[in-house]
Amino acid sequence: MDLLVQKELVEKQFSHSTLNTFSFDPVILAQRVRLKRKFRHLKRLGRCSKYYLQKVVNECEADDEIRKFADGEFFIDEVKDVRFVISRWPEYVYDLSVNPTENFIGGFGGILLHNTEALALFEAMRIGALANVVAGTIHGESAFGVYDRVVHDLGVPPTSFKAIDLITICNMLRSPDGLHRFRRVVELTEVRKHWKEDPLEEGAFVNLMEYSAKEDKLKPTETLLNGESYVINEIMKRVREWRDNWDAVWDNILLRAKVKETMVNYAKKLNRPEILEADWTVVCNEEFHTICDKVKEEVGSLDSKLIYERWLEWFKDRLKGQK
Repeated sequence: MDLLVQKELVEKQFSHSTLNTFSFDPVILAQRVRLKRKFRHLKRLGRCSKYYLQKVVNECEADDEIRKFADGEFFIDEVKDVRFVISRWPEYVYDLSVNPTENFIGGFGGILLHNTEALALFEAMRIGALANVVAGTIHGESAFGVYDRVVHDLGVPPTSFKAIDLITICNMLRSPDGLHRFRRVVELTEVRKHWKEDPLEEGAFVNLMEYSAKEDKLKPTETLLNGESYVINEIMKRVREWRDNWDAVWDNILLRAKVKETMVNYAKKLNRPEILEADWTVVCNEEFHTICDKVKEEVGSLDSKLIYERWLEWFKDRLKGQK
């Protein structure tokens, strides 16, 4: 076989390798690339390799953002094992605030990416935020501390910071006697978009939840309780059942909180911490959404009481089946 033909076959096979494949939203892809006929199978598959995406954008009409994403210097690989490692010497760690080994979740559909440029993070966020969750970690004692770190230390333009919707602040707290330490989420802050120069001075940081030391509990603020959250209102606009219906939205928030609380309580009661790990959480979330769809079809609305009862019945059955 001719060497050139062999090379082409190898490259074609590798371009579809499952070890180099990521998923994306076909609707978002179609908005950013005018696919030629030979590439239209991507609408059905919803996934391809990084190298195949480069081929697609090079041969089709594509916007600048997806070209930057496809040509970016990131590496995709399969995680086979995760374990704790104790080292006698300092090692590089993966964190947004550690240069030059930074990581983040971005792009199409929550892809784990590694990049040395903080600006690349926000480019990926602007692409991924159209339809998917984009999340990352960074050191900061407050929402403004995160802004200061991202803008002044990492060099991201202030206006690009608006790509962030929510900031969750976690802190290590001490007991009054100073002998005990415990970790708590102390703030959930949304970043509003109508500011020009200084987000703190112009009221861009609005707390949705705050930690109460007296009750040792994360409590909703009046902004959240009164339905004044910018982020939630943007979500409401896109869901027919929730549009202009804050009571329905808040009822659904409480339902989801009750589901999570149930998982935590059973994990403690049965001494089964794996209930709170990814495998269980993903399955529980999927079943929750499946039950929501079925209840909506049956009764014409999202009946929170009925949804929770059915989910709890399924949850208990699953617990019995995986002792």
